[in-house]
Amino acid sequence: MTENTYKDLILPETGPKYTDPNYPDVDVAIVMESTYPFLKGGVSAVVHDIITTNPDITFGIIHISWDSNSPNEDLYGMPQNVLWVKTIYISLEEHRDGFSLPVRELKMNSKQRTAACNEIIDAMLALSEDSDPNPLWSIYDRMFSEKNREYPRVGFAGHQGVHAGLLYPHEAPGYELLGRLLAGSHLLLTGLRPLARAYALRPGLPRPHHRLRLGDWCGRSPR
Repeated sequence: MTENTYKDLILPETGPKYTDPNYPDVDVAIVMESTYPFLKGGVSAVVHDIITTNPDITFGIIHISWDSNSPNEDLYGMPQNVLWVKTIYISLEEHRDGFSLPVRELKMNSKQRTAACNEIIDAMLALSEDSDPNPLWSIYDRMFSEKNREYPRVGFAGHQGVHAGLLYPHEAPGYELLGRLLAGSHLLLTGLRPLARAYALRPGLPRPHHRLRLGDWCGRSPR
């Protein structure tokens, strides 16, 4: 078993429920990467088996897909204890309008943009060098979360001026990769998310034919 070397999360104070009202609360939300329920294979088969083996637990599927041209036909027939499937597209083409916002929409002057860029760099260094995820979560909570977002939905993370502040010049190694990392991360995290008592990533799924307790699952609730 891999040892967790990251520092403990500092959770925010409990506040009002702030999740997507279009999706009912579930016991477990499973995050799938372009597989279940729209593609068949070993991973999808295991997930379907776990769901059908535990009819007393309600599930939701957060399906991460590239774009709207990706497969979207339910190939399994959702069991009754799957209350919803929410698809999130991460292709920038699906969010072109948001990422084309002019810099004035940020409502930040040059000094403020530089300060924000430096804060993001420091948070990334804290994660990579000190194994501390808390500065990045603090930035997300303050700058980007739907509850108290300071900036337009994708304008800051996607704006070229911000990327240039994070890594300049544009030709520098990793510039495009960093831009995609920021944009993709923001697309996954922004917006209201369904509420679940636990969240599970595909690599951490338990074995098939396994009766679950909610303690078998772990995750981080929407902020």
